[in-house]
Amino acid sequence: MNDTKKLGRTFRLRVKTVTPLHIGTGSILLRDYDYRIRETATFVLDQDAVLVREYERTNTVPTKPAGQYVTEQDLVKESRFVRYSLSGTTTLDQIHEQIKDVEGNLYLPGSSLKGVLRTVLLARAGANGDLGGETFDDRSPKTAAQPFERKIFRPKADNANYDLLRAIQLADSKPVRTAPNTLVLQHVRVIADDSASIPIAVEVVPRNVTFECTLRLDDYLLRDKAAELGWGGTSDLLEHLPEFANEWADRQIQRDRQLAEQMGWEAAGKVYSAMLQRQRTPQVFLVQMGWGTGWESTTVGTYLPDDQVRAARERFELGKPPQWKGHWRPNFDKPFPKGHRLTVKENKNSAPAQEPLGWVLVEMKAA
Repeated sequence: MNDTKKLGRTFRLRVKTVTPLHIGTGSILLRDYDYRIRETATFVLDQDAVLVREYERTNTVPTKPAGQYVTEQDLVKESRFVRYSLSGTTTLDQIHEQIKDVEGNLYLPGSSLKGVLRTVLLARAGANGDLGGETFDDRSPKTAAQPFERKIFRPKADNANYDLLRAIQLADSKPVRTAPNTLVLQHVRVIADDSASIPIAVEVVPRNVTFECTLRLDDYLLRDKAAELGWGGTSDLLEHLPEFANEWADRQIQRDRQLAEQMGWEAAGKVYSAMLQRQRTPQVFLVQMGWGTGWESTTVGTYLPDDQVRAARERFELGKPPQWKGHWRPNFDKPFPKGHRLTVKENKNSAPAQEPLGWVLVEMKAA
């Protein structure tokens, strides 16, 4: 065995979308400024190219949005005035943008997948009762989970150098070309039992798109330095990532399938059932990631005692209506969380739920 192999193991990951995936940039695309619609497709414009052409044509600085200067003949796949096109259209004036690399290609950020694995490992610790004796940090919602993370990942010192997840090195995926079959426009709305919501339009990676990336476990840290870093037996957690991820996924899916049955979400219920019936192998696991996956999929809240969840809901005003002014106190007699983001086929606030967001199937093989 050479020195490189002694220091770590490398795994090739194939990450295949099972339901639509949205990892946002935080940017909003605006109708006529950023995109135009033609027939069944949405065209995201190269505004600079459009405005330069208009300036060269008129020798006058353009004053209108770029979309008002393009013609239908410009809205074709290979047009120099189009950055990319995606399947689907909307009557809404805003679209939430999917993350892309500097070349405009789709990719899966390593940090996004690593964040999911962090939640999986914390959830495993919660299921085992290893989070007992800790309570949430009440300074800010962003730091609420830090006491639990310290206990599991940084037991010796609250310092990034002592964090167990240093031993996981996850690279961004290889790029996937942005095209109508890899990027589509999807309507999503919050579906709750006591209110309707207006759908929003988002760019999503549809089902059956595969990303490839690499994961490396640093065996020098996990084996030679574990005791010094205070990890002890917790370093073994990383050896069982697929197993723990599948346990976490099954718990989430079973809970959501039960909700779908209660709410009459027939299409979503079929998706959950299919995921539960998937073929099981030691190297393949399901996780949920990205935007719209919900509070229960991004926290360890459901693994905590009820009194801690109630305290967190009140301290951070979880579930507070967006338009509410002033202090708000949750109604503990009502289910929490009450809203779930699901895809819908139509741009209507009464459109039935179709699919959950962000489920991906990961195949992890030694390189």
